[in-house]
Amino acid sequence: MITMKALTLPIQENSARTCRLLSQPGKPRAGAFLIMKRQPITKKLRFAVLSRDGFKCRYCGGEPPDVKLVIDHFIAVAKGGTGDIENLITSCQPCNAGKSDRPIAGTPSVQDGVQRAEALLADQNESAKAIRRAMKRHICARQDVVDFWCSASGRASVDKGTISVICRYVEEFGPDLVFGWIQRAADKCHSDQSMGRYVSGCRRCHKEDIAK
Repeated sequence: MITMKALTLPIQENSARTCRLLSQPGKPRAGAFLIMKRQPITKKLRFAVLSRDGFKCRYCGGEPPDVKLVIDHFIAVAKGGTGDIENLITSCQPCNAGKSDRPIAGTPSVQDGVQRAEALLADQNESAKAIRRAMKRHICARQDVVDFWCSASGRASVDKGTISVICRYVEEFGPDLVFGWIQRAADKCHSDQSMGRYVSGCRRCHKEDIAK
C-alpha cells in the first residue's frame, strides 16, 4: 500500500497556489491536488485601494517618500482571503513583512477606509464648488471692468491685454478707485493704449502717496 504525503508548494505573488489535501491510500489519481490561482491585483484596482486609503499605510500611517507602499490582503490568501477590494488594504513594506499572514488586532476596518474616502471626496467636491464660484466671480468682475471701460471710452471693444492689467489693479485697490482712474483717462486719452498708460500712472502715483 502506498500512502501519498501532503504536498505544499511555495506561495508567490500572482503564481499558482497548491492547496494541501489529505493523503488517500491507494494508487494516485489524476486531479488529486487542487490548483488555485491567486487573483492578480490590476493597476486600476491598486490605484483604487491607494486612493481609498489616502495613500497611507493603514497600519502605521507611513507615507511616501518615507516608505514604499504595497497592497496587502486584510485576510491573507493563505487564510481564505479574496482579492476583492473589500479585502485589500494599503500597507508599507515593513508592516507588510512584519504582519506576514497574521491579522493585526486594532487595524482599521476596510469600512473605515471607505468612510474616510467618502469624506475626502466630499471635501474635494466642496473645494471644486468653491473654485467654480471664485472663477464665476472673477469672470463677472472682469466683465464689469470691460463694460465700464467701453462706457467711459465710447468704444464697443477693448484690448484684452489692457483689460487684464486693469483687472489686476481692481484686485489690488478695489473697483471704485480704479474706475475713477479709468474715467479720468477717458476724458484725456483717445486710445486703449494711452488710457492704459494713464491708469498705470495713476496707480504708480497712488502707491507713492501710500508709501509717504
